Amino acid sequence: MKDLPCKTSQVGIDPGKHAFHLHGQDAAGQAVFRRKVSRKQLIEFFATLHPCTVVMEACAGAHCMARKIAELGHESKLISLQFVRPFVKSNKNDFVDAEAICEAASRPSMRFVTTKTVSQQTLSALHRVRDSLVRDKVCATNQMHGFLLEFGVTLPVGNAVVRRLPVLLAEHSLPPRLVAILERLHAHFKYLSEQIGQIEKELNRQLADDAIAQRLLTTPGVVTITASLLASELGDGKQYRWALSGWARVPVPWTRLCIFDPNRFAEGVPPVQQVGDDYAFAFLRRKLLRQQAFTDAALDARDLCLDQRAHTVAVLNA
Repeated sequence: MKDLPCKTSQVGIDPGKHAFHLHGQDAAGQAVFRRKVSRKQLIEFFATLHPCTVVMEACAGAHCMARKIAELGHESKLISLQFVRPFVKSNKNDFVDAEAICEAASRPSMRFVTTKTVSQQTLSALHRVRDSLVRDKVCATNQMHGFLLEFGVTLPVGNAVVRRLPVLLAEHSLPPRLVAILERLHAHFKYLSEQIGQIEKELNRQLADDAIAQRLLTTPGVVTITASLLASELGDGKQYRWALSGWARVPVPWTRLCIFDPNRFAEGVPPVQQVGDDYAFAFLRRKLLRQQAFTDAALDARDLCLDQRAHTVAVLNA
């Protein structure tokens, strides 16, 4: 193994929670070594290895490990699991998976996942915590509405009435134990609202130091939450060959993006599929639907005003 550093040109890593399986190969694609190391031994191993290309699956912890390996002078790449599966041979095990990663990464047309920065991962974590708190808040609201409905008290849809729940409880004669349960849910609702507000303030503080997010905020209709989500998922967008490819992570049909430039179909712009993070897709889809509903309502109101104006003019001219 003395000539291991000079022979190895590419290393595939099958990551695990505590152990990593490595498969190294030379420029001709011949296997050079196979090794199982711990998380600590992995960094020590690459610190002594000749600079080469290191490829691993894009999974939990892969972005952090890719950054550490890149700091040691190696070229780190992340590859999606769906692109590795076709290269897995029979008798599947961790070393075979690492070899398949090397084989997939050696394809000239292979697409890789861009390594996220620390800021991007932090923004992503904040978004997921906020989403969890919002879901808990909706659950608490629905429970309060449901319990009150069982005792004949109906409330309008929304959070405004829930905030003044103590006043409503004083106006109705309800069992003391039910009142205690509702008060506990109301306190939980207030706690969740405060936590969501604090996370949104933290997002604002992080966005103030993010040049990409600041540019996104100049886009009409893009606010703090949307800008931070796009910044955490798309980054600077340089990893996309076509601008349309970046929109594959956004819930907008790709044909709509070409509606103002039909010549793009003849320029070789490939159609894209909806890919990317499920949370980002769901969030942006909800936002798109809300904006579409608002736009439709505004257009309906405009058409109604035009119809009324035309009717008034017709009456005056009669």
